[in-house]
Formats: sequence, C-alpha cells, structure tokens
Amino acid sequence: MEGEKCRREEVEMAVRYISEHFLENICWETAAEEIPLSNDRVRKIFKEETGTTMHRYIKDMRMESAARMLRDTDLSVAEIGEATCHKTAAYFTHCFRRKYGQTPLRYRRSMRQNRDRRKI
Repeated sequence: MEGEKCRREEVEMAVRYISEHFLENICWETAAEEIPLSNDRVRKIFKEETGTTMHRYIKDMRMESAARMLRDTDLSVAEIGEATCHKTAAYFTHCFRRKYGQTPLRYRRSMRQNRDRRKI
C-alpha cells in the first residue's frame, strides 16, 4: 500500500510538471528528471499508472491545447502549431489530422458551426 501511494505521488509530480510546461520544448526525459528516480523507472511507473507513455501524454496535451486554440482563438494554424511545439505548420497539420481525423482548419470550421447552431 505504501509503495503504491509513493508511486502515485511520483506520477502526480510528473503530471504536474508536464501540465505546467507542455507548451515549452520539453520531452519525457525533462519531466522524468523532476522525479527522484531513474528515467527508466519513471517511464515504467508512469505507463503503469496512466496507461500511456510520457511522450504520448505530452503530445496529447499539446493536441488538446491546439484544439482549444482552434475553437477559441483566431490564431493561424501556423501560430498554433508553433505555440504547441511543432516545428512546421505542415507537421502540426499532419499530427492534428492523425489525432482528430481532420485538418485543423476543418476542425475549426466544424467546431464554430456547432457553436453557432447552439446559439440559435
């Protein structure tokens, strides 16, 4: 029980760090360094506790942030891609399409159309 609580706290430390820094150019190794265990051990317990890798967790947080920006701002796709640590707009579009099944612009249009319909 005690070990389980300790593991949960270590994972919470990693999640907190990632939540505060995911829009910076961090990687899983950077987050793992915040926990006083070996990187391999951190990776293992993170995956066991969350069901996903730290790398995937960071990417998912960035994509969720990008989707929020597409819905709620008028920033360009290139600006959102850059803000979410994607090297190019094309790579951002590729990653976004893989996660959401549509391009960022199509996603923005569909989200705004849905929002406008709800206002009626």
